[in-house]
Amino acid sequence: MMSRRFDVGAFVGLCFGLMLLLFVGSRSGLVEHVAYLWERGRLQALRESLDTDDIHRRNHTNAVVAELVKPAVVSIEKRSRVLTLDSVLQGGADHAASSRGTREPGKENASPSPQGAEADGESDLPDNVAADLGSGFVFDAEHGYVLTNAHVVSGAERVFVRLADGRSTTGRVLGADPESDLAVIDIDLPDLHALPLAKADAVSVGEEVFAVGNPFGLEGSVTKGIVSAINRRGVLIGTTTYESLIQTDAVITPGSSGGPLVNLRGEVIGVSTAMATRNGEYDGVAFAIPVKQVRALVDDLIEGGPGMLGVWVGPLDDPETAEKVEATGWKGPGGVYVHEVIPETGAAEAGVQPGDIILSLGGKAVASLDDLSGLLAKLKPGDETTLGIWRDRRRIEIPLRISRRYAPR
Repeated sequence: MMSRRFDVGAFVGLCFGLMLLLFVGSRSGLVEHVAYLWERGRLQALRESLDTDDIHRRNHTNAVVAELVKPAVVSIEKRSRVLTLDSVLQGGADHAASSRGTREPGKENASPSPQGAEADGESDLPDNVAADLGSGFVFDAEHGYVLTNAHVVSGAERVFVRLADGRSTTGRVLGADPESDLAVIDIDLPDLHALPLAKADAVSVGEEVFAVGNPFGLEGSVTKGIVSAINRRGVLIGTTTYESLIQTDAVITPGSSGGPLVNLRGEVIGVSTAMATRNGEYDGVAFAIPVKQVRALVDDLIEGGPGMLGVWVGPLDDPETAEKVEATGWKGPGGVYVHEVIPETGAAEAGVQPGDIILSLGGKAVASLDDLSGLLAKLKPGDETTLGIWRDRRRIEIPLRISRRYAPR
């Protein structure tokens, strides 16, 4: 009986003690402190559950990729003439610098001029000359070939290239293709570092990627993201629609255009080209030209771009052309109408004239614009071929040399 009374008394005492402790603790913050200690222990357990070896490996990989890529990335400054009232009155401006919204490299007036420009006394730009910045990367160290965007060098009178090691030189644009937005620049410097191009199909949604470039003139900037989508079609940038682009959330901003998008092996999987934006700011969506397209075009760009005839042509059944075609006496089938001949091209040298109807190229019939494009795609600049045309109510064959689409400059 005494034992029962003792147990009850002890229990009542314990409850009273706990209530007193809680009362005192609530006043002194003891409860909150105990809760804090419990939460701290939980967080520490979570931290210890992380694979620190894996974290170190990932951070090491990121650092190594950046170290591998940055020496091959270059800063590109183009000098282009812009229209001013004085230059118009003096007749000194023959073209204006292009503007492509978010695609245009960022202007950075405070950036140092290339050494070559300073040596020539051109570091102070005239009022009617604009300096724009973009990015690029060396992909062939032996020949000094740099890959960038066509819009980075568009309208350039002079192009300056600055390497990551500080060396600068004047670059020569070998070829540029606005349709793909790719261009190749030739630089004459020794001891270059080059980036390898990944295999054409080595791009997967979700894989981690790095974009390296010179946004706003900040050289060697590295951002990281993933491949958000591939084969992104119908992307309207400026006034041009692009197909089969890589979409990424790696940050690509003005001045980064033309820089490499690389995988975790430091291989180029794309060329940064544009960001999607509603207000001029980065919104988490950027695009790159896939390496598959780069591989398909790079040789043509080195040789001056895809071959061309040097004519502006149109279909025969166009309402504005039909009357002119009827006047030639051509009854068909097939053919395309020559509206204009570009000076100093193979067509001009061969004597092609506006109003001619092209019937064949290299002995193969031309029934449509697609036929002409397909046949032309098989020819390279400098190739000799024949052009079948309808003129003066008769068919004639004339020899013709395929022209370079873009002469080196």
